[in-house]
Amino acid sequence: MKIKDFATPLQAIAIIIMMEIFTLLGGQLDATINQNKCNFSYFGIGYNTIFSSGFIVFFLVTTWWWLQEYRKFTPNLSQNKFSNKSQIKIRKAFRRKVRQALQESESRFQAFMDNGPLLAWITNENGQVVYSNKNLAQWFGKELEQIIGRNIAELHPKALAKAHLENIREVISTKKVLQTNELTYRSDGSCAELLVYKFPLIKTRDRSLVGGIAVDITEEKQAVNVVKLQYEQERLLDIIVQHIRQSLNLKEILGTTVTEIQKFLNCDRVMISRISLQNSSAEVIVESRSPNCQSLLGWKIKNNQYQQPTDYQVPENRLNQVNDINQNLLHPFDVQAQLTIPIWQNKHIWGWLIAHSCQAKRQWKPQEISLLQRLKNQLEVAIHQSELHYELQQLNANLERQVQARTLEFQQALTFEATLKRITDKVRDSFDESQILQQAVEELAKALEVNCCETNLYNLDQTTATIRYQSISNSSCLHQIKNINSREESTIYQQLLSGQHFAFCYLKTSGETKSYAILACPIVDDRGVLGDIRLFKPELSSFSGLELRLVQQVANQCAIALRQSHLYQAAQKQVAELEKLNQLKDDFLSTISHELRTPVSNIKMIAQILKIALAKPENLCDRSQEINRYLQIIKEESQREMNLIDDLLILTQISADTEPLFLNTIQLQALIPHIAEIFNETISQQQQKLYINIPENLPAVTTDTNFLERIFIELLNNACKYTPPGETITVTAKALKDKLQISISNTGVEIPLIEKERIFDKFYRIPSKDPWKQGGTGLGLALVKKLIEHLGGTIELGNNNGELQTTFLLSFPLVARLPKNSYLSEAIAS
Repeated sequence: MKIKDFATPLQAIAIIIMMEIFTLLGGQLDATINQNKCNFSYFGIGYNTIFSSGFIVFFLVTTWWWLQEYRKFTPNLSQNKFSNKSQIKIRKAFRRKVRQALQESESRFQAFMDNGPLLAWITNENGQVVYSNKNLAQWFGKELEQIIGRNIAELHPKALAKAHLENIREVISTKKVLQTNELTYRSDGSCAELLVYKFPLIKTRDRSLVGGIAVDITEEKQAVNVVKLQYEQERLLDIIVQHIRQSLNLKEILGTTVTEIQKFLNCDRVMISRISLQNSSAEVIVESRSPNCQSLLGWKIKNNQYQQPTDYQVPENRLNQVNDINQNLLHPFDVQAQLTIPIWQNKHIWGWLIAHSCQAKRQWKPQEISLLQRLKNQLEVAIHQSELHYELQQLNANLERQVQARTLEFQQALTFEATLKRITDKVRDSFDESQILQQAVEELAKALEVNCCETNLYNLDQTTATIRYQSISNSSCLHQIKNINSREESTIYQQLLSGQHFAFCYLKTSGETKSYAILACPIVDDRGVLGDIRLFKPELSSFSGLELRLVQQVANQCAIALRQSHLYQAAQKQVAELEKLNQLKDDFLSTISHELRTPVSNIKMIAQILKIALAKPENLCDRSQEINRYLQIIKEESQREMNLIDDLLILTQISADTEPLFLNTIQLQALIPHIAEIFNETISQQQQKLYINIPENLPAVTTDTNFLERIFIELLNNACKYTPPGETITVTAKALKDKLQISISNTGVEIPLIEKERIFDKFYRIPSKDPWKQGGTGLGLALVKKLIEHLGGTIELGNNNGELQTTFLLSFPLVARLPKNSYLSEAIAS
């Protein structure tokens, strides 16, 4: 757009004035602000941008509107050809429109200035206010009329008013925009900080005007300070956190912490005290102080002196701010203000973070307290981390010691394993009991390097213990018998007999100079405790688990070896017994063959004699007596053969437990005399005496009568055969609780001791003890023993009491046991 486009010079002048105003208020302000940019910005938008953009937008809108109105009423001079009257009317109408537009523009400008966030004013060179918006009047708590026309010195304090006047003169002289930060007071008396722009305006009537706009940046400034403080806090925290991450030295970390805190708080002393739960005191372990402050490093304070809350009274994350100082405690150190924050570990107070102000009293700011609380949290982490590191070092050291100990144990275990293998090989290669114990003791004493090692074996009834082998420095074998039931040994053997191993020490007596630590371990097999192994060490020594395990394993191997030795000895004994039984079998077969063959041979010989006699019939009458004798011999030999066969059958059936019992109730007072009558003639012929002593009140006995008669017949028959002439045979009986005891004895003869064990064997005869040479089958006593046992009784040789006699003692139950295939008589059953 050019000036020639306007109808009159007045229009051109108006346009030039508007453009000048736009340039001065908009362009010049924007250019000046761009040259003197404020470094402060908030939320990314600078205040210079706000001010310049507002003016530019306002004047652009006003100018655009004015040009639009002008074009509506101002035709191009080259195209319009009206009369002068028409032109005058048009000009008048245009002037009205211009005035109306200017009034509307002024209204909009005033609304913009009053409703915006800015404080705006215009003063002359003397500081008198010629224009003010409502915001400025409200800021000073006055009406708009009370502001306009007053001097700036009347609205501000003297110092601030003087600065305003100096700034006005500077703007007028330099004709440049001046930016300042000014502290002023609101109508309520509160202090605020303003960002102020002052700029020169059009000089009219020889007067210079200066415009000013300002914005309240108090909150933004506070925000900036908060951000700066947060930055410093974060920087301090970052330093401490980095130090914590880079170092595990707690003292170094605490030292760095107190140094940085002292710099940040700008106080005289910062220290950390460590609480000792053992002696209930706190000791200053690190500090950072100014040069004019006394050092408190290493200072110890008792809890009753320090007067700080205990860990039961101080909740977690609570600080203790002390302004009234304990004069008795801190007065010597010129402490005027103190800030104390507890440091926690595992819900107990670990120590205190303390800040001192010694130069003057001080009110600690919330930001400072908050920082110390955050630092306290980091210190708790560092302390916990340091303690964990210390524990880890301790665990590593313990682990190293355990590895070394386990290595030694493993080496010792390998040594003991080799020792055990040697002992096992040696003891299992031998069946000699003494050699087994000797090898075990010697190897144990050598492997364990003990003062002494010995083995004890117990007798069958476990009443005595015999030291079978003992190894002392120089091996020596001792045989010492100890009474297990004695007062000194009973407690020890009581535990050993229960299969328990244990260590003990004998108390010193007045005559003893040495005492030993003793380990006793029983030798146990499936039959019970066979003995024990004992090891002796110097007093106050102990036995390790490996040593105990080795001794137990050796004891087990000894038990196995002893068991093998006993089994070997038992096997050898059984072999001897089997050989003896085989010999007995051979003897039995030989005897039974002989006994069975003898009657048959006699009968055969008599048959031949009778055959010869019958060959001569004429001599039969003369030889009738001889023939009758031969027939009697045949009868006797046949009967002897039958008796022998019957005895063998009965023995076989009783041994197989197939012979039934036929029980009857009988009185021995009647039975025994009746049996004795059979031998009256024999006793008389052999000049012997028979005495029967049976009480009349002897209870009846329920048994098999045939078996009982056979028993008495065999025993009385033996007594008659072996009793010399003139000697006596005595039969007595008596009742003992639930059984009867019968004694059959004969004087004048005694069974030798070596023969007593064999008299009940089959076909056994005592050599040259049959004075009557009556012979026999040799099955009598064997049959008697089997019959008595079949009836539930016993038979044994009685004690002679130094006399020359033989006594058989028989014991019978009053009621015989009823085995299989046995029967009661009808009388008993009824």
